[in-house]
Amino acid sequence: MAIGSVVFILMRPASGTYFVVLVVVAFATGWGWPGLMTFTVVNANSATVAASSAITQAGIFAGAGLGPVVLGLVIDATSFQTSWALVSVALLVAAVIVTIVGVRTQQPEPPHPQVWTGAPMTDPAAIESTTKPTAPPPNSS
Repeated sequence: MAIGSVVFILMRPASGTYFVVLVVVAFATGWGWPGLMTFTVVNANSATVAASSAITQAGIFAGAGLGPVVLGLVIDATSFQTSWALVSVALLVAAVIVTIVGVRTQQPEPPHPQVWTGAPMTDPAAIESTTKPTAPPPNSS
């Protein structure tokens, strides 16, 4: 999304072949994220896949439906350059929000149990010591 934001800013003064190339790059970088977002939401909410993906898809389709109308109104009132700047800012804000949410919801890696005792694991005593609970030391009083 952040790359898409930069590409939309570059589209402001562009024309001709350069503009066509930027449109392709903008489409790939600016609209490539819905599939990744759906994939992430489904993986993060495996117990509620249908409901979770339905909510995100509703948002994506609402934006895809309203975006052209809003940008058309912006273009009529101002210019194409202003509309590209508006899209760029929207993508940049979305990238920041997604990054913040991603950092806050990132699951820490579970701790790995330490089973190596320093002895080769082919030694039956070393294997047995990692699988058996040890008894507390006897009370010496």
